[in-house]
Amino acid sequence: MAVGQEAPAAARPERDRAGARERPTRNWRRIRSAALSYALLTVFAVFTVFPFVWMLLTTFKSRGNIFVLPPTIIPDSLFQPGMFDAYREVLTKHDFGRYLLNSAFVASMAGLGQVITASLAGFASAKMEFRGAKLMFGLLVLSLMVPIEVTIIEEFFIVFRLGWLNTISRSSFRPSSSARSGRS
Repeated sequence: MAVGQEAPAAARPERDRAGARERPTRNWRRIRSAALSYALLTVFAVFTVFPFVWMLLTTFKSRGNIFVLPPTIIPDSLFQPGMFDAYREVLTKHDFGRYLLNSAFVASMAGLGQVITASLAGFASAKMEFRGAKLMFGLLVLSLMVPIEVTIIEEFFIVFRLGWLNTISRSSFRPSSSARSGRS
């Protein structure tokens, strides 16, 4: 075939003959799929973010307007004098910094307890071979199916008997901060 000469239709690749029709169809399918994905993600994002926006807007409502029915989205004291009274009260009348540090300590101790016990349990079940290993693993998986509501009363009694109720030492070690519970 000479230079500049076009190949006969039978010699052309399949996609060249039908390419003009297939490409727009594929593009439209891709665009529709992406639009549907973004629409679903937007709906889920709104449902996820709305409680936080509601909580933030409620901080700007007066005490009488918080529980009014039907609820209002726009706060009554927004852009009014005294708009930040709730924040001022929390920061001056309560030891908010201490509460924040206690929460950070509780969360970090629970996370550390989870990491340590889950790592040890995972290593033992994956690498060590001993009689009854499969039974132990089965019991561990079975215990994950027990809801926290079943064990929370017993955990309360354990903490109460140890004298750890409403103390910071209770946060350092808790029965629920083990690998079995999977939650902290």
